[in-house]
Amino acid sequence: SGKILNQPVWKLAGGAQNRVWVYAAGGYYAEGKGINELSAEMESYVKDGFQAVKMKVGWPGVTLRNDAERVRSVREAIGPDIELMIDANNA
Repeated sequence: SGKILNQPVWKLAGGAQNRVWVYAAGGYYAEGKGINELSAEMESYVKDGFQAVKMKVGWPGVTLRNDAERVRSVREAIGPDIELMIDANNA
């Protein structure tokens, strides 16, 4: 229907913008993936051009202190100008 009306589909669906804010989601827990590897992963998304990243916290058996250290390390790696989001997985 977008072609028939010569309109972009996002506009026909009620969208108000022609650009979408995106982020890289990662930072999953994995065997052998420590804080250094996590930070390098998140930093690689920034190097790819993302202005925002999202990481996981709240994995069973991981302490709050360890998660805080993970977040602190990622923040240092990506810098203060990149948006950092945290996904707590219903924890």
